[in-house]
Amino acid sequence: MKKAALFCTLILISSLSIAQRIQDYVDYYDKAEEHKRSEGKYLKGREHGTWKFWYESGQLQEEANFENGYRHGKNATYYPDGQQEFLGFFEWGERDSIFKAWYSNGQLKEEGYYANDLRDGTWKYYFKDGSIRKIEENDTGIITIQKLVSGEGEVLIKNGKGTLKYYHENGELKEKATVKEGVRNGEASYYYESGELKSKGSFRDGRLHGEWNYQYPDGEKWKVETYENGLLTGLFKAYYPSGQLKMEGQFLRDKQHGFWQWYYEDGTLKQKGYLKNNKQDSTWHFYFKNGQLDATGKFKNDMRTGTWESFYATGEKFAVGDYLKDKKDSSWTRWWKNGNVWTTGDFEKGKEQGEWFAYYEDGQKESQGFYQEGKMHGKWESWFPNGQIKYRGEMNQGLKHGEWTYWYKTGRIREKGEYENGKEAGCWEYYFPKGNMSSEGCFKNGQKTGTWKFYFPFGQLKREQDFKFGRPHGKSKQWYQGEQLLSETEYKRGLPHGTWKFYSKEGKLIREVKYNNGEKVK
Repeated sequence: MKKAALFCTLILISSLSIAQRIQDYVDYYDKAEEHKRSEGKYLKGREHGTWKFWYESGQLQEEANFENGYRHGKNATYYPDGQQEFLGFFEWGERDSIFKAWYSNGQLKEEGYYANDLRDGTWKYYFKDGSIRKIEENDTGIITIQKLVSGEGEVLIKNGKGTLKYYHENGELKEKATVKEGVRNGEASYYYESGELKSKGSFRDGRLHGEWNYQYPDGEKWKVETYENGLLTGLFKAYYPSGQLKMEGQFLRDKQHGFWQWYYEDGTLKQKGYLKNNKQDSTWHFYFKNGQLDATGKFKNDMRTGTWESFYATGEKFAVGDYLKDKKDSSWTRWWKNGNVWTTGDFEKGKEQGEWFAYYEDGQKESQGFYQEGKMHGKWESWFPNGQIKYRGEMNQGLKHGEWTYWYKTGRIREKGEYENGKEAGCWEYYFPKGNMSSEGCFKNGQKTGTWKFYFPFGQLKREQDFKFGRPHGKSKQWYQGEQLLSETEYKRGLPHGTWKFYSKEGKLIREVKYNNGEKVK
């Protein structure tokens, strides 16, 4: 007795727990909430139980049953006038059991049975007057047509034998095929809505078989395919709308297999090579539109491998190097058109590694430095075309780090200072092309900080400016050429602030302006 009471208590607690997690939901067409759009329940955020949907007129549109977010059970839909449109059943989201559909006049349109979301057994289709349009048998996705009647009442297929005809909505013939034993057997043709032939070929036991020819809507040849028991096997050709051959090759059991060639629209060869089960294999050649070789090398399992060569469109060699599993590996060299080396260095797993060199077209060295896993790392130098040093510094994982110096092509220093993780740090000096200093100051995290000095080209001090976080902040002085004071100003976070004074060349105060956080106050 106690066990029975405990069992009933557990059921009650479980029911109460589920009830507490179920939420009612109602959606309306209008703000006044007088016309329902949908109504149902959610369980843990998923549709659960019976849901109803209405047209804006108030007429029921659909009634469906759900279980934890899946359609489960009876599902029915209706036309706007209330006439039933569909009736079906679901099991955990998949169609199952009886299915029926009706025309808007109430006449049965089609009926059949689903098993595991696939049509199963006998399906019947009707015209609006109730007469049979088509009867077909379904067996695990394979359809055999037992009877087919045209819109004019002509029996096209009877007892699984006859001519299959389907039409576009505009009345033009869409498909015409010979049917034997309920499936397509023999010649078949397909058409565009315009009435032009789209494709023509044969079926064997419901599968494409033999040569099929396709054409564009204007009648030009589109492609030629060869099938064996429904699988592409044999010669394949495709054409541009102009009629020029676009590609040709062999298929084996629905996969590209064998020698293939592609062409530009003017007929020039674009690329050629072998494929094995849809993957590039063996030696391939690629060409420019002018017919010159672009690149050549080997593939293995759709990945570049071994030595590859590439060329300029004018025929000169451009690059040579090796691939390993589709990534650049080992030594790589590129050349200028005149045959001089452009760049040379090593790759490891697709990333630059070790020392690299770059050269100008005349053979003069342009740069030299080191890489580590694809990033510049270590000492780097560069030169102008005249041989003068251009820059010298250190890189750390792709970022400038440590002392760097830059030069003009005349050999004079342009600027020098230090970097920390790619940002200017510490004190820097900048110079005019003739050698005099143009400015000097310090950085912190790539931003100007402290007092900076700026000079005239002949060496005299031109301006002193305090900075903070890269913006003018604090006092600033500026001088005329000749060392007379021109102005005394002040900034706050990059904005004019405080009293600004301006002087004549004779040292007389000629103007005074006061600012407050960028706004003139006097």
